[in-house]
Amino acid sequence: MLVIWEVDSAASHRQETLTVNQHETAPFVYVHSFAEVKKLVEEGECSRLLIVCANDTLPDNYDLTAFFAKTAVYLFTSAQKEAKLILHFLLYQWMTNDFSFIAVEEEGERVDDRTDTGQINWNNSLKYIHENLFDNNLCLEDVASLNYVCKWHFSKLFKRKLGVTFREYIIRERIEEAKRRLQRDDSITDVCYAVGYGDLTHFGRIFRQRVGMTPSDFRQKYRRKQRSG
Repeated sequence: MLVIWEVDSAASHRQETLTVNQHETAPFVYVHSFAEVKKLVEEGECSRLLIVCANDTLPDNYDLTAFFAKTAVYLFTSAQKEAKLILHFLLYQWMTNDFSFIAVEEEGERVDDRTDTGQINWNNSLKYIHENLFDNNLCLEDVASLNYVCKWHFSKLFKRKLGVTFREYIIRERIEEAKRRLQRDDSITDVCYAVGYGDLTHFGRIFRQRVGMTPSDFRQKYRRKQRSG
């Protein structure tokens, strides 16, 4: 979610600004204090932080250092009334869905798709996911950034397109690969690391939740089936 912080907002002005919290087509929210920003960043709700400041610099008591490792921070200084009006207008257009998003598919077709999943290049997104499927560092934000959207918005479109959440999709694909490797008689430890899990206990728990048995039991069951066949 995009968080917008107008550092110098006066109380009268706050009531006039757009305050949107996870709107269906515009996942952004206005905040009016450093404490609110800190809370959203620490809770992982802020994918990007846009700071609009009328002065040349932020006040000295606002230390943004801790934010840099957790979110992307954009600071606009010397932002006068005209700049703020432009910002509000653009956000309003986004919220009311007046912008048209044109997706160009590989076949060369142009698709006008403002509210559906056509603004996402699914071919490239899924290709990237499967190329990095077994990388323990694969995350939703990386894939969302390929399409220039925030992770919250991409997550919603991903579930609408594929019927499962991003996390569930990754787990499902990894467990299917783990099953194939176990049927090849690979060691459980090798399978664990090969499919993107860095902890054997965690892998065993996820596998059992999805398959109904431990990796060891699954492999033994497959061996018995092979011998009886």
